[in-house]
Amino acid sequence: MYKFLFNKTKVINYYLNKVNTSFLKTTKCWVWFRGNLNGNGYWKEGFTCTFDEKPGILIESPAYVTCRVPNWRVITTEPEDFSKSPAIPENAIWKLI
Repeated sequence: MYKFLFNKTKVINYYLNKVNTSFLKTTKCWVWFRGNLNGNGYWKEGFTCTFDEKPGILIESPAYVTCRVPNWRVITTEPEDFSKSPAIPENAIWKLI
């Protein structure tokens, strides 16, 4: 039985290694949070973002639920001013589901 499980695991790993993940790119990023009703938005660090074929950018952090956000909310270089807002589109969508 153990030999069967080992061989099955070996076969699964073989096929997983064949999956094309060359289109995926993961990097450190900063995400824009809108703050409160009075504004006070800010860039938050501590996220990793994954760029893939789907719309938007997948963001991950141990402190937040993993989700996909629009491109305008994410930057991959540290901002000079953490309170300077990006160009927010009119009627912007803040989170993609």
